[in-house]
Amino acid sequence: EDKNEASPKPMLLKVPEACVMLSCSRTRLYALMRSGELGSTLIGPNQRRIPVTEIEAYVARLKASTPRRAAS
Repeated sequence: EDKNEASPKPMLLKVPEACVMLSCSRTRLYALMRSGELGSTLIGPNQRRIPVTEIEAYVARLKASTPRRAAS
């Protein structure tokens, strides 16, 4: 096994992993999914996963909608 090779990054995150990435609570994450602001998928019974691309898109939308403050 070559230790210099980077291991592949996950494409789907478990709910606790997504919470860490977004620095939000489980309750907030489920609210985002319910509202449609954050997409998710089921990979089995009660196995919800959040695609990394959904998290990236959500963060990009947040950045785009947040006004930048002028430097003082």
